[in-house]
Amino acid sequence: MKIFNNKIVLIILSLVIGLFLGKFVFSNSEKGKVEDHSQHELGKEEVWTCSMHPQIRQNESGKCPLCGMDLILLSDLGDTPLNLEMSQEAIRMADIQTIKVELSKPKKEVFMQGKVKVDERRISIITSRFSGRIEKLFVDFTGVEVVKGQKLASIYSPALITAQQELFEALKFKDDNPVLYKAARNKLKLWNISDKQINAIEAGGEPKQEIDVLSPLSGIVTMRMATLGDYVKEGTKLFEVVDLNRVWIVFDAYESDIPWIKKGDKVNFKISSVMGKTFEGIVNFIDPMINPKTRTASVRIDFNNSAKQLKPEMFAEGRFTAKLPIEESKVIVPKSAIMWTGTRSIIYSKVPETDKPTFHFREITTGLDLGTHYIVEQGLTAGEEVVVNGTFKVDAAAQLAGKNSMMNPQTSGYVGKYHVSEGFKQKLTLFFHQYIELKNALVETDFEKAKQKSVGLQQKLKTLNESELHDEAHELWMKSYETIEKSLSQIISSSDIDGQRTSFKNLSETLSIAIEAFGLHGVKVYKDYCPMAVNDKGAFWLSEIEEIKNPYFGEKMMKCGEVKKVMDSEIKTKTSTPMSGHNH
Repeated sequence: MKIFNNKIVLIILSLVIGLFLGKFVFSNSEKGKVEDHSQHELGKEEVWTCSMHPQIRQNESGKCPLCGMDLILLSDLGDTPLNLEMSQEAIRMADIQTIKVELSKPKKEVFMQGKVKVDERRISIITSRFSGRIEKLFVDFTGVEVVKGQKLASIYSPALITAQQELFEALKFKDDNPVLYKAARNKLKLWNISDKQINAIEAGGEPKQEIDVLSPLSGIVTMRMATLGDYVKEGTKLFEVVDLNRVWIVFDAYESDIPWIKKGDKVNFKISSVMGKTFEGIVNFIDPMINPKTRTASVRIDFNNSAKQLKPEMFAEGRFTAKLPIEESKVIVPKSAIMWTGTRSIIYSKVPETDKPTFHFREITTGLDLGTHYIVEQGLTAGEEVVVNGTFKVDAAAQLAGKNSMMNPQTSGYVGKYHVSEGFKQKLTLFFHQYIELKNALVETDFEKAKQKSVGLQQKLKTLNESELHDEAHELWMKSYETIEKSLSQIISSSDIDGQRTSFKNLSETLSIAIEAFGLHGVKVYKDYCPMAVNDKGAFWLSEIEEIKNPYFGEKMMKCGEVKKVMDSEIKTKTSTPMSGHNH
């Protein structure tokens, strides 16, 4: 029996030792797994970026050095309304191409359309200087090339025969009466008969029945009004001859381009029918008048056409680089990258270092038109990659995905009545979110928390740079900024919660004006009103929820108030139907 009991004790003892060892071994194994997992998590490097400036990359959270916005994890970036993920196959099918924008010295390229024109100074109209009948026609169709002195036609004229007879009579008394002789020759010269022709008449000894009409210059016969056998009077037009050894290239310059064009500018141009060749000329005339129909002015170039390559009415395309009064380098972007929606300029930039190709919807502010490019004043930095081919296809994909797009600039949020940059709107949205935290502190009647949130709002207010705004928007924000800053200082220095709530009224009303003017991104805003707030004077406040939670009374009268306006995702302001009473 004793031996039996000893065996039982040994068995129990063995089980206890086994359990203890098993627990020790497995616990160490699990601990190793946890440690390995922890090391794996620590080894995984986090990348933080800015939703407005995706080129910013940091290994830890913080503020964007460009706009001051809170950085977000790169893995969360694709989920924002501003970003669109696309597959490689979709990009290939849509032929989407991107380039990196760089800093460079701006050069304005001016493009002009025009034509080759006849030099008006090289047109000769040949008329009959005497009446008669056309007996011979040496040029009987247009387009014939003639040289100076070449016969064009012969005319029989009784008056001319009489004038020749007078010459022969005067010739007899040439030595005794040279004045009479000279007068007889001059009479023939006035009829456009050359000295050579007159000498030939004198040498012939008798009047010529027909006098030849000669070309006064070398060129092309562009018009023929004479016909064989026609009777013509003095002053009748017979031919038009044009010298095409020099021609004009006449371009039409738009009003906006005229200030950049100066006499003496070198212009390169191409002729559509002369393939593979670029010509060069100097601007020597700019029309001082604007064509009221086309709103263009003529810009003219003289061109040596001795090779006869250019023919009148050929189409020409000219371009030249204008000198700009800008010395510093600027960010420039191709025109093909920009989509225009009224006054707004939209681009898609490629987000770097993402698992899938991601394109970022962005509004930029453009400057001077450089011809093929624009200067970018705001919204884009050197080194970023932008879509330059297939931009509209990316935007169409964004529309189908319910993302921000050209036709739907904000899938959620209020746009405001002033056009401001997306960066300013994002920062105002962040300011609104922190305002909501202050509002909630007052709803909770938490004096210290309200003061703390007001200090944070003061810091956030400094990131709203007024230099991003212009004209009326800038003036409105400067006034709003001053009131908001003063209200926050009063909340911070208040000695009790009632003083904070009084100052909160001015803050809310001013912020409401700013939001309605400039808009927010990704937020639906409720503008609430309580007629009993601030000693029955009534006061507004802004809320992110439809439910009434009164910051002026807290738990005393939490439900006192009504929604007066909703600034929602449909980019319009809705005015709520007034309530018949108030909830207390």
